[in-house]
Amino acid sequence: MDTPSPEQEKTILGTLISWFCIIFGASAIAAPAVYAAFGVQSGQFLSIYYLALGIASLILGYFGLKSKPAAFFLIVLLFLPQIIAFTTPQESYNFIGPIQVGWGFGNAQQFYFHINFLAILVCALSAATVFKLTKQADKKH
Repeated sequence: MDTPSPEQEKTILGTLISWFCIIFGASAIAAPAVYAAFGVQSGQFLSIYYLALGIASLILGYFGLKSKPAAFFLIVLLFLPQIIAFTTPQESYNFIGPIQVGWGFGNAQQFYFHINFLAILVCALSAATVFKLTKQADKKH
């Protein structure tokens, strides 16, 4: 029984992460229009951010389906800033995309902190996929 070569062996985890990135990218691109349809003003910066996030996610999802380790490394970098968001009276940091599963606490007027568990999961699974794909490539050589 022949074992498949690393190019032929696609990781199920990598395929799932890639399809998630494609769905996430499509929703990020559609988010400004959906917000406008429901009468929510999102602002120019947020609309541009969602469009850039969506395009990058679509491209990385496509290359992830082709089992490119660099795509999964860049997926980690794409979702890393989306892990936390916080608001204080002086500062605000929120780069969480349109799809999130998280938990927040605090008072929005004084201090609010939000953790996005979905971004943590995507980062961890993408990093695991990078390690698996690079290990497969090392075995080939």
